[in-house]
Amino acid sequence: MSKYAVSVFTESCKGLPAEQTFALLEDLGVTQIELGAGGATDTSHLSPSTLLRPGAAMGQFRDLLASHGLSVSALVLATNPIHPDKARAAADHQTFADTCRLASALGTDTLVLYAGCAGDCASSKHPNFIGACQTEEDREVLTWQWERVLIPYWKSAAAIAGSYGIRRLAFDMKPGNLVHNPHTLLRLREEVGSTIGAAVDPANLIGQGIDPAAAIRSLSGAVFHMRASDLVINAEYRAVNGFLGANAQTPLCFPRAVGNGHDAAWWQAVMSALRDIGYDRCVSLRYEDAHVPAEEGLPLAIKALQRLV
Repeated sequence: MSKYAVSVFTESCKGLPAEQTFALLEDLGVTQIELGAGGATDTSHLSPSTLLRPGAAMGQFRDLLASHGLSVSALVLATNPIHPDKARAAADHQTFADTCRLASALGTDTLVLYAGCAGDCASSKHPNFIGACQTEEDREVLTWQWERVLIPYWKSAAAIAGSYGIRRLAFDMKPGNLVHNPHTLLRLREEVGSTIGAAVDPANLIGQGIDPAAAIRSLSGAVFHMRASDLVINAEYRAVNGFLGANAQTPLCFPRAVGNGHDAAWWQAVMSALRDIGYDRCVSLRYEDAHVPAEEGLPLAIKALQRLV
């Protein structure tokens, strides 16, 4: 039976300086970390602008990681490089290129990222996410988004990533992005190539009504990164309103840490699915809990994950 290395997404330690974070994770038996590198992710543990400048900063950062026995499982960016606002798209594309450089320098070949969402035509100002394709207009928009924007962009971006030795573009399948479930992930992989794969984040799947274990099996050969995250559905709200249109006043779901949401049997089914498809990389904890603050819950969640893997 495979035993997976435990990684932690350092956004789980937001507000704690890098050296203290690395020391804490070392004490908790963690050997790999997933670092925020740009866009909406927390970059305080990496400081991309500092590391990308010429000088000693990159070497010092690598030494700091090594002194705590840590390696980088992936760099994470939350951007939309196909945004219809051209200035926004250009800035997010530059973040992508910079993150490829950082990943190469830090010895990881994996980025966790979003595919993004385009507008509905060349003159759009805002992204247009079609969650349910039901009309001819919906089909026309999706065809334009995929054939004119998404596929051409990621073909070009994959070539840039390859030039830096990045072999895994692991897309987080989150609603609001054109790649948001296994079907859309596999479609982009077929169009662009084997550089495209999935970052399986159960919380982002549960909120769509997707069974993570079933999703993993459908993605055999295309799972590049695995997160340990959890989500509990507000069953009363879902029974009346379904999965669409949830609001902040009456949320559809609540984030829970590993050990505080689904039970061990549920998680074992997820781990079994990973083993069944031959996944051989790390499992990375993303700590977010609606009820337990990180300073209290993170060590417990890490221990729970270590038992599972």
